Amino acid sequence: MGADTSGSSGSAVVVYLSAVPAHSTLPYLRREADTLMQSAGYTLDWRNSTADRAPDSPNVIVVQLAGDCSAPSSPSAASTPVSSGRSLASATVQDGAVLPFARIDCSAVRGVLDQFAAREAPARRAYLYGRALGRLIAHEMYHILAQTRDHAASGIGKPCFTAADLLSERFEFEAVALERLHRAVVDPADNSFDIGRP
Repeated sequence: MGADTSGSSGSAVVVYLSAVPAHSTLPYLRREADTLMQSAGYTLDWRNSTADRAPDSPNVIVVQLAGDCSAPSSPSAASTPVSSGRSLASATVQDGAVLPFARIDCSAVRGVLDQFAAREAPARRAYLYGRALGRLIAHEMYHILAQTRDHAASGIGKPCFTAADLLSERFEFEAVALERLHRAVVDPADNSFDIGRP
């Protein structure tokens, strides 16, 4: 997937959210993903995949939000904890190429976060869940836009996230991941990264 470097504010990426959550986590999801991707040279143009038609853009990503993406309304609504081997998010890979389709497993995210966020006030829970989802979306965008299945040693580009990563006040791309994303903005034809496990 190429990157348009004609915009002064960075390369534009149109993001279609399938199964758009009509709840309070959405603004926080968008804000976190926007902030993380801006640090890598991209601006996100959010669209509702069922209603909006995007302008022509070389970068279009479809993000499927699977399961219940809302924050639990009360501590009693906490879900069952998730096993450590369950994937929270993934990007589609075909013939070695990372395609512009990502999936976020909201039920798995709730399973990871509920025991930590249940004691928070409802507005704070919405913020924490939305921010966590935005971080996962940014991780998959890293794979898609940099056209790499490799991971970084730490930060948003690392292979596994903990509850602490998703809930921490600061969790960003590390230098290696930023370099790969910046390179994709500068040279969209450069897909020379080693292929590892997504």
